[in-house]
Amino acid sequence: MHTFRMKLQLNLYKAVMALTLFFIVFIEAGTIVTAQSQVFADILSPVMRLLLPILIALLLGSSLLILFRCLDKMGKKGLWIYTGILFVILLAGFGVILSNFLPFSSTDAYNMQDMAMYLAKTGEKPISDTAPHASYFGMFSNNYFLTVIFAKFINMLSRAGITEVQFALLALSVAGMIIATIFLYLTGIRIGGLKGGAKILTLCVLNPIYYILPMWIYTCSFSIPFTAAVIYFGVRLLKEESWKDRVISAILFAVFGITGYYIRPTVVIPMIAFVFCYILDHLIGKKKIKESIQSFGIVLLIGIVVSHGISGLNQSYFETVSAQNYPITHWLMMASHGDGEHNKEDYAYTHQFRTKEEKTQATVDRMIKNYKSYSFSELMAFEQKKLMVSWCYADGGDLIEKISQDQKNTPLYTWILGSRFDLFRAYCYGFRISNMAFLCLALWRLLKRKKEDILQVFWAVSILGGILFYCIWEIKSSYGMPFVMLFLLLGMAGIDESKEKLFQKRDEKYAYKCGWTELVLLVCVICICLVSGEQMRKSKIPVYQWSVHCINGTSAKKMEDVGKTVHINQKFEALHSFNRIGLIVSAGDRAKEFNDILQVQLTDEKGNRIYRGKIQADKVGEHGSVILKFPKVTPTKENKDYHLRIWNKKPHKGKLRVWYRKEFYMHSYKGKLKVDGRNHFENLYLQVYKETKEPWCDKKQMLVIAGIFLLWTAIVLVIIPKKRCNENVEKGER
Repeated sequence: MHTFRMKLQLNLYKAVMALTLFFIVFIEAGTIVTAQSQVFADILSPVMRLLLPILIALLLGSSLLILFRCLDKMGKKGLWIYTGILFVILLAGFGVILSNFLPFSSTDAYNMQDMAMYLAKTGEKPISDTAPHASYFGMFSNNYFLTVIFAKFINMLSRAGITEVQFALLALSVAGMIIATIFLYLTGIRIGGLKGGAKILTLCVLNPIYYILPMWIYTCSFSIPFTAAVIYFGVRLLKEESWKDRVISAILFAVFGITGYYIRPTVVIPMIAFVFCYILDHLIGKKKIKESIQSFGIVLLIGIVVSHGISGLNQSYFETVSAQNYPITHWLMMASHGDGEHNKEDYAYTHQFRTKEEKTQATVDRMIKNYKSYSFSELMAFEQKKLMVSWCYADGGDLIEKISQDQKNTPLYTWILGSRFDLFRAYCYGFRISNMAFLCLALWRLLKRKKEDILQVFWAVSILGGILFYCIWEIKSSYGMPFVMLFLLLGMAGIDESKEKLFQKRDEKYAYKCGWTELVLLVCVICICLVSGEQMRKSKIPVYQWSVHCINGTSAKKMEDVGKTVHINQKFEALHSFNRIGLIVSAGDRAKEFNDILQVQLTDEKGNRIYRGKIQADKVGEHGSVILKFPKVTPTKENKDYHLRIWNKKPHKGKLRVWYRKEFYMHSYKGKLKVDGRNHFENLYLQVYKETKEPWCDKKQMLVIAGIFLLWTAIVLVIIPKKRCNENVEKGER
């Protein structure tokens, strides 16, 4: 029986490792392909677009090998100093984010924050059917708990006299990421002492996604500290010997896990992975089985209590609309066809059924029908596309768009989220390619072992769970970001495996040849830097400096409460020069048939006319973007308010509609809207910016970028061979 359990344990372990390795190899290849198609798409040649992220990946990988080697030789005092430096760098990085960015949320994130403002200001409990976003919260229950947390946080700010709510929410999100990092650091200490903590902290500091993810003030980013806590206390439960420590770990595991579940359900994936690993680790021995029952009993009891409390809190605010909630089968249905992403037609389909039971049955039937329509090869191709979208966009894909609606628009914005963000994205892809390569190596080494490392299995099963979950769920590239920390933990094991291989003993013959290797590699890097740098310098790109930035028509609606005569006046503030204004205008068939026209005029605060033009229905699509172009306008401190007036000279025959932002308490820009003389609390969907055509970089910037790469390469190429040769000399191997 004992032998059977050991074989079962080993076979389960091998199966999980092999399946995870298969997916990680696919993700690695997909990430390289995506990098080649996405980064510097209209700037570099296809060959350079492929080589640049790979070069960054190689340099990062080599640097990590060197750092990890140094950490292994470092004493306790040195490790504490190194760790302190890393935390300072991390905090400085987040300080830069807080001082240079102030993103304004859209879609779901905006609905949550605006509802939180409503709850904080009115104290309404439960909400009425007429409350802002009541229909949204009627459909979706997954954001209830974080909305309530935001409302209570805003109440605290109000009592403290703090009015900058958007900045405070951003700071709260950053604090959550710092807490997640601390939990990861503690996890590293549990598995590898101070060296393990320093290693995982190194990966956190170098991970670019860590710094931009908090700008998405949504459940995805706020779930990360809870996921990190689940991982940490899960590790403690797997390794804890003391009964008292096991009880504490089990309680906190349940508290963070269930609380995180109500913020974002994906937190439950590492919890399920923990259960699998706990069972796998306790297949042998009656004593361990007894410990397992005790730990699971505590987790279950605390989990039920916490779940009941949070569920009751949610219902106290949203019980009037919760009966309208869409069933989870809606998202399973939406993920079963098309591209597996958000689909408006699917929402309309589910919405037509009155009761939750009818919605569930209808969506299940349609989901089954969708899957039955695939052949095996078509199903595999469909899942391949979903995997590419879910896991192969190292920069978060839609994440950058979600956080690009910034209110500060500092010079750094251009290089991280704006017109010149390709270099940052290249680093994101380079980091992911490097991380995935180390993951592959770690999984391969673990697969060859005859005894499992239960912690590595924990990371692998959690990653595998996330991958399989998004094979059947609605996908977006940003949804996989909370799993980045698991990539780091498993990648850390891969780096440790690799460094031993790289720094193994070499004879003098190799040491002599390594000089030629360095020279060839350095020449290759110089060629890549010169060719790509020249292409960057010669490429002309549109550069945007934003004053008002509403992204892609999200959270926007066409203005229906206007008659045949239209008179709209939108006041807005501009702090930067601008020469473009973007609007969304829709025209119906009748409006196009009779060529209805809207007159447009822009004036400054003093009444000086800046622009006069018209919008013709026959030149507007169903949901069309209209760009007004005029010579550059430069605001001053005394004259920074402008008026955009839109009206018609003759009554319209059809529907020619201007779109506005669906805003209630939080506004994406400072403005005041009047429609037919009546004040509106919303503002028009508006883009105010300066557009210029400029080289991607000038000669000086090109030399700085190339210099950084060459210096980085030189350091790596000098240090690695030097360690090889010195080690051989010390061992007397001449």
